[in-house]
Amino acid sequence: MKKTFLMWSESIRHFFSKRSVTLEAFSREWIRKRGDEGKIKESTLTNYQRIIERYLLPELGDLRLDTITVEVVQDFVKTLERRALNTSTIRGIIGRLSSIMEKAVEAGLINKNPCGHIVIQKKWQTTTGKILTIEDQKALTHWLLAHEHNLSLAVQLGLFAGMRISEIAALQWKDIDLKNGFIQVRRNVQRVKNHDAGQRKTINQIGTPKSPKAFRSIPITSILMKSLKGYEKSTVKPEAFVIAKKGGSAYDVRTIQRYFKKIISVLKLDNYRFHDLRHTFATRAKESGMDIQIISEILGHSETAVTMNIYLHITDLHKKQEMVLLDKLNSTIYGKAA
Repeated sequence: MKKTFLMWSESIRHFFSKRSVTLEAFSREWIRKRGDEGKIKESTLTNYQRIIERYLLPELGDLRLDTITVEVVQDFVKTLERRALNTSTIRGIIGRLSSIMEKAVEAGLINKNPCGHIVIQKKWQTTTGKILTIEDQKALTHWLLAHEHNLSLAVQLGLFAGMRISEIAALQWKDIDLKNGFIQVRRNVQRVKNHDAGQRKTINQIGTPKSPKAFRSIPITSILMKSLKGYEKSTVKPEAFVIAKKGGSAYDVRTIQRYFKKIISVLKLDNYRFHDLRHTFATRAKESGMDIQIISEILGHSETAVTMNIYLHITDLHKKQEMVLLDKLNSTIYGKAA
């Protein structure tokens, strides 16, 4: 591995030795080499390319590597902050830039990585989605149960199991244990760059979750169990996708999203996103008294803080119910005072 690394650095140094190297030129060579190594997932490589094309090149692409200083990078961070990007996104962007610049250092093209002491202002992440009202959730549930289609089942998996849409699209019947009442989340659908010329720019690829916490078991609720048992009778192959087309292939995530939008339109509900089903699941679970640690594990979060800060919404109804407890205490206090 060390020999390969040294050859990589030497080839880069030779390739750029007599040129004024811009970030654009070097980053494209960097991403090409990462792809050739074959050591990272295709979806990860696609994400790297997206960061480079969307964020790095428009702002810094024309700059020579040796002119990208700490001050330049810090100004770039401020630009990203003004775009209201969250802290984790900015860290990811600077992390990619740092990896590229570190490789430039190793190749002898610059003396120092300018990303080493960059300050990124931490923002408190708050809820970014919204939850369905009780009335909207009832209307949606009645509609789903009245329309037996596996795309309706996809929506149920989001609403009653809190699954991500990418996980739902990749779910196979062998992942569902109806006897013991559990769904095993083991894979997801990822959109990756299509390298075949003349074809679509991106394609779906079945992969595995990046985070160990994303591999998890989800208990099946009674309402979801009834729906799953009904659909299971129509298939006998464990490898078959749960949300499948007639030919057996998995649905594109965007098709599931469009189907959900169609339902929302038919029912004349608020402009919810599919991901809001996950927010709704988390909030209803907390309102029911479920332990936050359990909710976090069911959602596949790395830590409970993510669940608390981003996914749990406090509804007006829940606030009123909790205020009743204070009223009871006040009555006791004032009663004693009287």
